[in-house]
Amino acid sequence: MNKASLIDLVSEMSKMSKTDVKKVLEATVVALNKGLSEGEKVLLTGFGSFNVVERAPRVGINPKTLKPMNIPAKKFVKF
Repeated sequence: MNKASLIDLVSEMSKMSKTDVKKVLEATVVALNKGLSEGEKVLLTGFGSFNVVERAPRVGINPKTLKPMNIPAKKFVKF
């Protein structure tokens, strides 16, 4: 399901206009991003939770050259 089909389905189920549903969906995504970027865990009861996790630096292999390469630490969102 993509964003457009989600908007269509929610619009149909809620009897709201597609424009209003799109605004609510976009505001929800912005709010989720804001909370996660501030280090908060976002819990949607009955659906799941999102939190930011840090992956440690590690050594990987470059698939083209098959030589080892350093992969830096990074943060990512986990569901």
